[in-house]
Amino acid sequence: MTYHFIAIASDFDKGLRIGWHYASNDRLDSKKIDTFLDKAMKKGDISFGMHKLTTDSLDWQSVVKKDSFFEDVFAVEDMDEFLERLYDDTDVSALDVARVIISMMEVTQLKLQKLVYLCYAEYLTKFKAKLFNEKVVAYKYGPVIEEVYSAFREYGYNTIYSANDDSSRFHMRDSAFNPVFMKVLSSENGLDKALSIIESVQYYGDYSANDLVSLTHQADTPWDLVYQENWNKQITDDLILEFHKNELGLSLD
Repeated sequence: MTYHFIAIASDFDKGLRIGWHYASNDRLDSKKIDTFLDKAMKKGDISFGMHKLTTDSLDWQSVVKKDSFFEDVFAVEDMDEFLERLYDDTDVSALDVARVIISMMEVTQLKLQKLVYLCYAEYLTKFKAKLFNEKVVAYKYGPVIEEVYSAFREYGYNTIYSANDDSSRFHMRDSAFNPVFMKVLSSENGLDKALSIIESVQYYGDYSANDLVSLTHQADTPWDLVYQENWNKQITDDLILEFHKNELGLSLD
């Protein structure tokens, strides 16, 4: 008889479940499980479910064969790999914000950049905290997050249609949320972040890309104070806060 211990969590970046799989032909080593739990606690705010079962083999497929609940789980045997992946997945990135926006509406690359920036500025202004850790830099057509630009540059001036598949959208009325939105909700202060993104997009979503460019190009905006042709200089949080504390049209209070 083989004993299995499985810790399962959702990998929101990839939209799947991952698991740490520990198996033994002898009784499970409680010290090894305690080590795993101790490492998980030290990692911080990560969550997972735990399962125990027996099969006739050490092989992961014997677990899947016994219980179809585990069919879509990507299992690893290295506890550190599992915990590191979960820890990395707790941070909201600029790409996560972009993908939430795309799941709410069809946008061009240019409009997406402006909406991601405005989501960042709104959250920073209200909570005095970063929505994501990537830098905001000054391009010719306004504030840009380069990681988002790289991810969607292939679309050029065309509409980004990757959210057309209904499975990638989230719907407030029926509470059907996509994986990246669930990642945002599950992050630190996730409800604040999710609501801030939704309300920002609802407020600015009807603006055209050109309107948003004009909005972020006004005199004395953070972009205006920083922009130098071909330099891609960083727009600091201090500049964003100083300007947007008085200028943003959206009130999230």
